[in-house]
Amino acid sequence: MRVEVCILIIAVAYPLGSAAFDEPFHPEKSQAFDPTVSSTFTPTPRRYALHYADSTELRGFVGEDQVHLDNYHVKAKFGCITYCNSPDFNGVDGIMGFGIPAPSDRNGLPEPLLEAISMGPNDPESKAQPGILMRRVFSFFVTDGAAELQLGGHDPNSIVGPLVKLKTFGAHFYAVKVRGMKYGSEDILHFSPGAQYIQGVVDSGTSCLVIPDSDMEGILDTSNHKTAYQAFKDAEQHKSFHINLDGHWVEIPHSVWYLANSNQTCVQRTPANFPGILIGDVLFRKYLVEFDMTHEGEGILGIAPLNPAYVPTHKPSVGKFVVPKNSPSSTKSPAVDNSGHRVAMLARTEKLTRLPVMDKDETQFFINVSVGTPPQQRLVIFDTGSSVFGLFSKAPMQYTHKAIFGQKKATNSMQQQLMDASPQALMGDGPIGEEQPQIGGAQSMGGMRQMHATQTLEQLAGSAVHPWHPELLASMRKLRQKVDKQRALRKKFFRK
Repeated sequence: MRVEVCILIIAVAYPLGSAAFDEPFHPEKSQAFDPTVSSTFTPTPRRYALHYADSTELRGFVGEDQVHLDNYHVKAKFGCITYCNSPDFNGVDGIMGFGIPAPSDRNGLPEPLLEAISMGPNDPESKAQPGILMRRVFSFFVTDGAAELQLGGHDPNSIVGPLVKLKTFGAHFYAVKVRGMKYGSEDILHFSPGAQYIQGVVDSGTSCLVIPDSDMEGILDTSNHKTAYQAFKDAEQHKSFHINLDGHWVEIPHSVWYLANSNQTCVQRTPANFPGILIGDVLFRKYLVEFDMTHEGEGILGIAPLNPAYVPTHKPSVGKFVVPKNSPSSTKSPAVDNSGHRVAMLARTEKLTRLPVMDKDETQFFINVSVGTPPQQRLVIFDTGSSVFGLFSKAPMQYTHKAIFGQKKATNSMQQQLMDASPQALMGDGPIGEEQPQIGGAQSMGGMRQMHATQTLEQLAGSAVHPWHPELLASMRKLRQKVDKQRALRKKFFRK
């Protein structure tokens, strides 16, 4: 029996299958997708598995169905997750990544939802059908307690000042060149001779600012200077960070990186084997960030200060806005003459879809997505650091792997025929990775996740892998848990 395996191995630095969590995952707190009641669901002969450096495991099979993000919809493949062991997923129904996949991930792995549901620079014109986002651009707007995903561009009313555009580099994550960093007025990032920058990964899935505590494999000079993290720890803890993003300075004020509710600093040290910094939610709470993938071969990040008077939407909305003449907005269009020379910047009307995003305790973001026919709405983690799209799912009756969300018989004859036609993914003989061919290597990296090329779990376990530090992920989890407990106590005693 041939079983194709869609498997992502993510920085394994622990005995395979181990668990290291302070609390269990509670499947009853999630609302699992039910493929047996969707008339448009199609199973595939492929297994699905993700392993994270903190011992998180997500396993299941690959399915295909109608996916709706408000007015945009497409039939897309995704992970039907039947097993999860991480408390990070308690109370949610899956994960939706809007990141960039590694080139190797495209060899048989499900197409990222953002790419499936939008028009990119290399997509054929025939894809431009109703329900498809015509511009592969989205923006993320965050305030204390509320957030908004803007599809198709950004609303000029949500920013103040110009939108600064930065070219990304690297094939599979949103990274920009960090050319300097200050804490208060003190320079804390010192480059070795010949080095000019380190990479900064912009990731909504990372809660904090993660800065170097080493020489970054010789990129930074730590023989004559303290590391950036040590310089921060030795200084007074009430100043702002200033980060030079490819020539443009952004400020991360104390009010953003210090979580007063839990008396915690949201600043962590970067794992020594990652030559850069991670810029998480602390950036999104001060700046709107636009992710533009309309250019072939490169991504563009647009960054502008948030407009404090702008109120994120509380329900999905579709509208049009006018981009004024000579506006700094990224959606403006230049007028050209017959020779192709630009002659003016014209006003232009753009369509924009706004989707509400739940901002949980200033550490995680969740968004609603609907899947199936009739649509089943589910709440998933929104993440720009990965391209993964997976839903906790019930399994059909013939499924022989772990199914902690339950198993169910198809409710109509057509669905039962589809389930019976693709038994390979449902009734594998052994655990994932044992004598089962793998589709696609995995070499992408986004935020706290890093994937490594491998063929089987056995080969991975025996290979020399430079892992992320699980301690970093664990400390962020404990930070979220502490905030959760303190807010629960406030609600209990003060009803707020």
